[in-house]
Amino acid sequence: MREKNNIEEQNPGIEAAAKVRFPISLKLVSMITFVFLFSLGLISGLVWFLVHRDTRTTAEENNLNINTNAALAAETVLESVRANGILLLQAIAGGDSRAAADSFFNTNTSVAALIIAGTAKDAVSPNAPSVLVNNAFFESNELDPSMANRYAARVFSESNGAPALINAAPFFNGFPLLCFRFLSAASRRTGASYEAAVLFASEALADSYGTGANTSFLINNAGTVLIHPDRDLIRDAAKLDDDPLIQKLLGGGTERARTFYTDAKGQGLFAAAEQIVGGEAFVITTIASDVVFEGINTTTRRNLYLSLGTWFLGVLFIWFFSRSISGALEQLREAAEAIEDGRYHLKLQVKNHDEIGLLTESMISMSHVLINFEKFTNKTIAVLARKGRLETGGTDRDATIFFSDIRSFTSISEKLHPAEVVEFLNDYMDRMVSCILITGGVIDKFIGDAIMAHWGAVGTTEQVHGRSAAEQNALNGVRAALMMRAALLSFNEGRGGEKKPLIKAGCGLNSGHVVAGQIGSEEKLEYTVIGDTVSLANLAESLNKTFGTEILITEDTWRLAGKYLVTRELPAVSDKGKTVRIFAVINMRDGEESTRLMEDLEKLPKMNPRLSRLCVGPGGPQTLRELRTMLGIAEPDPRVLKGGEKKYRLSAEQDKKGSEQ
Repeated sequence: MREKNNIEEQNPGIEAAAKVRFPISLKLVSMITFVFLFSLGLISGLVWFLVHRDTRTTAEENNLNINTNAALAAETVLESVRANGILLLQAIAGGDSRAAADSFFNTNTSVAALIIAGTAKDAVSPNAPSVLVNNAFFESNELDPSMANRYAARVFSESNGAPALINAAPFFNGFPLLCFRFLSAASRRTGASYEAAVLFASEALADSYGTGANTSFLINNAGTVLIHPDRDLIRDAAKLDDDPLIQKLLGGGTERARTFYTDAKGQGLFAAAEQIVGGEAFVITTIASDVVFEGINTTTRRNLYLSLGTWFLGVLFIWFFSRSISGALEQLREAAEAIEDGRYHLKLQVKNHDEIGLLTESMISMSHVLINFEKFTNKTIAVLARKGRLETGGTDRDATIFFSDIRSFTSISEKLHPAEVVEFLNDYMDRMVSCILITGGVIDKFIGDAIMAHWGAVGTTEQVHGRSAAEQNALNGVRAALMMRAALLSFNEGRGGEKKPLIKAGCGLNSGHVVAGQIGSEEKLEYTVIGDTVSLANLAESLNKTFGTEILITEDTWRLAGKYLVTRELPAVSDKGKTVRIFAVINMRDGEESTRLMEDLEKLPKMNPRLSRLCVGPGGPQTLRELRTMLGIAEPDPRVLKGGEKKYRLSAEQDKKGSEQ
């Protein structure tokens, strides 16, 4: 985890790049939404267009039929009024006008009066219109009969002899009366023609103009309302000449019309119009487009609500379904990250019997392969290589190098079966490697029974209490060697004899400048460290047998970590013309580092706590003699020191010190 954090700190974009910008759930929801909206829009558009067209055609035809029937009814009533008026005129011309009028009014109760222009037998004056009044009509409707005489004076004031329909309601206090003015046929007896007008109740026509979805009404050629479902318009003799359709009708040249238009209020209307009474009146039938399309609009809204509900349920289903996929993929992503971080022990379970399940099985199989493969490679180096953090070529680093070796391994292995050699070596290496890894070290390689490791050559060292990286690396290396001492004592517990001989080992450490890099060919690469620092560490390890010691460090390591250690300086040695001071590590000085060492020992597998307290820390050896006694190491022969070895020779000034050891 420490290494992972360091990499993320150096590459802050890694975490951001790992975030999913477009989750599968969002993609699936977007896709189904697009398909849904496209399908719904296409189908709804086609249905609306086709049904809308059929509905419009049906509405126009129905509106036209209603208008035609209303026009026919109005024409029939008005023609009857005019014919009866002419019959009355003929009756008056042939005899007793009052008797003829009474007989006529008894039969035509909706007629209020007959007004005759010019000279007649019962005329009020030679130059004034004659008025025959239906007194019973006026009395039953609580109207003054004299109003008919006053109205007669204005009926023909602007007459040009043409037929006309006039709304008389305003003159008769709002009572719905119509005046039908016409020119009578010539009398057989006198040969004269009369201009006459019949005043009659509009209820005779109102039955054909009832209220409903369609609205039919009657206007005259001046645009004045004659018959309308809105009685206020009749009472006020309202003019509708601001209506676009009526303006078109009054403009002339149109006997019948069927159209769609927008009225003065902005309402869309389907309309049908037809002339009657020779063009003196128009019957108009309209129906609002909102009413026409109310059914299809309602159905469309219901379909939309149903579709939205279906879409919502579909989105929920897709969401939860995609979450199951995303969850499985998220587990695979976490597994891939774990593998990238070098954590190959995955907690994956195959839950789906599909491509994801197959991928999960492949991931599990790959993790098993990597677990086995990891044992043949350097884990830390492999993680850095996967992350692309391993620099190509050589890199100058300050590091602490470590070597360890089993004493008399050749003679031990000759007495054992090969399988037994491998078994005891694996057990030994397992314990030793744990000590290196706990202290942050990197296993460079195994050389038979020897171990090479280093601190600081790879990655970044975690610094404690403000120590420099080089100082911390040296202290970590020595702490690992002291842990190996305790681990080896625990390993030897219960051993002894030819098949299970006691194992002794030597450790050597040196600190300084190294070149770290990938060495090898295109077929085989190995990340390692090279340089004089490595050679001196190997030299220090080999001197343990000569000096009768277990852990030796060079002067460079001692300068960095010596203040935390109990050491004993040994005779210096010469290597390649350079004098090297050597120190035997006896114990860790009592203090915080000693406490930390004891805590690290508790983390080791197969460790006997009693032995760890005896070999390191306050209860451990404090002199080189106590250390040799505890480990069973014989005192060195001073004559050996004087003989030297091929790889090195002891400094002359140190011969005496060596004899004293």
